[in-house]
Amino acid sequence: MEWTIEENRKLKKLLVYLLELSPVYFLASKNFSLFCMFFDIEEIKTRYYPKTFRQGWEKSFLFSLILHVYKERSDEFADFVIKFVIDCSTYNEFKINLREAEVSIRNDLIRFGFTHEEVYGKIPVDNQPIPSPKTIAYASATPKDAKFPRSKYIFIVHGHDEELKEKVARLITNAGLNPIILHEQPNKGRSILQKLRDHSEDAGYAIVLFTPDDVGCSQEEFEKDTPDFSTRARQNVILELGYFLGLLEDRLVCVIHKDVEEMPTDYKGIVYIKYDKGKEWKTDLLKELDEIGYEIDYKNALK
Repeated sequence: MEWTIEENRKLKKLLVYLLELSPVYFLASKNFSLFCMFFDIEEIKTRYYPKTFRQGWEKSFLFSLILHVYKERSDEFADFVIKFVIDCSTYNEFKINLREAEVSIRNDLIRFGFTHEEVYGKIPVDNQPIPSPKTIAYASATPKDAKFPRSKYIFIVHGHDEELKEKVARLITNAGLNPIILHEQPNKGRSILQKLRDHSEDAGYAIVLFTPDDVGCSQEEFEKDTPDFSTRARQNVILELGYFLGLLEDRLVCVIHKDVEEMPTDYKGIVYIKYDKGKEWKTDLLKELDEIGYEIDYKNALK
């Protein structure tokens, strides 16, 4: 097949389309292995599958996979895309439409620039296939609207408040999930930044603890005779908050704040939970995790 800029452009559009399904957990699942067996591409999967996982690995892997199928198995390409969307959406428990999937996906492929013959084979336009009732597809719901299984690892970003850190970690554990606390992980000769990158890749959610570890004020305030200092979270905590907002979606990051007077002003859209000595903060956090699709053991967590 002669390769052109147009071929590359439409495959890149398709890649963006597939990445909107949040395929990372599907690609790492047994379901994807079965998918590869269905199309007899286990060898291709092994060739391109990463030995170590880094942020964004699914993008390069998926592009290599669809590029291979498009160039070497063009007669199966549309069926490959349709089944990938169906299986990934089903795995992620997106809202589905049982009848409109196949036609909808084929129409999207046409929109991306694929030819009628690439999408429908040699079937005349007037005889396009009617989707089977067994067909399952992602429907109007986007990944941001849908619940789906996520990594059970919850990253906890913390400052100097050891008691609060332990309470949050114990709550997460009792709820049936797995907390990640960076300083508890072995260094293995890595810098702190590399450790953060490595362990954050396993996380499906991040909880950031704002505790009054530092005090500060503006330069203008500092120059006054009696400057008014405010308590605030440590700078590394603020940095890691920004890191996880870039790594995960906003709704997958939560801040628990305790007696902090100075709060960031540029982080709109994330969840803030105020710590209290009762169970309200625990209930609020568990509800947030429940809402995005985690299975929570409320009874054990709140005992």
